[in-house]
Amino acid sequence: MNTASIAVQQFPREPPDAQNATDIIDEAANDSHSVATVIGYIFSFLVPLAAVVAGIYLLTQKNENVHKHGACIIIIAVGVMCITYLYYIKFL
Repeated sequence: MNTASIAVQQFPREPPDAQNATDIIDEAANDSHSVATVIGYIFSFLVPLAAVVAGIYLLTQKNENVHKHGACIIIIAVGVMCITYLYYIKFL
C-alpha cells in the first residue's frame, strides 16, 4: 500500500453521521419572518412604538435580509413619531 491510500482509509472525506448537506444548514437563517415584517411595516404608520419593538425583534434574527427590514421599520416608525409630534405642537 502506498501512503495516499492509507491516508484515505484513515481520514474519510465525510463524517459518518452526515447524510447530506441539508443536515448542516441552519434553518433559522433561512426563515423570512414575513408575518413579523408585514406587521412591522403596518405598525410603523399606525402604532410607531410597537413598530420599533417589531424592528428590534427583526434585527435580532439571523437572516441578513430580515435585518434590513428591521432597520427600515425602525427608521419609518421614528420618522412617523417625529412628524406626529411636530404636527401636535403646531396645531395644539
